[in-house]
Amino acid sequence: MGGPQNKTQRAAGGRWAPGSSGNPGGIGRHVKTLRARIREATRDGEELIELHLKVIRDEITQEVPVKVGEAYELAKVHPSIKDKQSSAGWLADRFWGKAPDKIEISDADERAAELRSMARSELVAAVVANLSREELEAAIAARAEEAADNADISARADEPEEKP
Repeated sequence: MGGPQNKTQRAAGGRWAPGSSGNPGGIGRHVKTLRARIREATRDGEELIELHLKVIRDEITQEVPVKVGEAYELAKVHPSIKDKQSSAGWLADRFWGKAPDKIEISDADERAAELRSMARSELVAAVVANLSREELEAAIAARAEEAADNADISARADEPEEKP
C-alpha cells in the first residue's frame, strides 16, 4: 500500500484521542451525493416524516389479496402496532436523537448493582419516561425487592420437603 500512513491515536477505553479519527478523509463524495438526492426527492425529508405520521395515525392502508372461498379479493390492511412503534421510534430517534446503548455507572455508586440487574428495556423506559431521581430510585428499589422475593421463592423451592 503506497498511500500515506494514517497514524491514529486511541485514548483510554479505545476511544479516539482528540484530533484523531478513524476516518481522516471524512464522508466520501458518493455519500454526500446520495444524501443530496434523497433530500431533493423527499422535499428535504418532509415526505419521510409525513409517511411515518400517516402510519402512526392509521391514515394509510395496504391492499393485500385474501382468499375468500375459491377466489381472491383485495382487503385493506391497516398498520400493525409493530409498524406504528417502528415509525414512532424512527421519528423519535431523529427528533430527540437515539438513546445511548449503555449508561455509565460509577462502581462507587451503591445502586450500581441494582441498575446493572435491571433489564435494558426498564432502563430505557425510565429514561424515556423522564423520571425524576426519586421516581427512578423507587423503581430501582422495587426491582431489587422483586429480585430478592424471586430469589427467596427459588431457594425455598430447592429445599427438600420435611416428612412428619
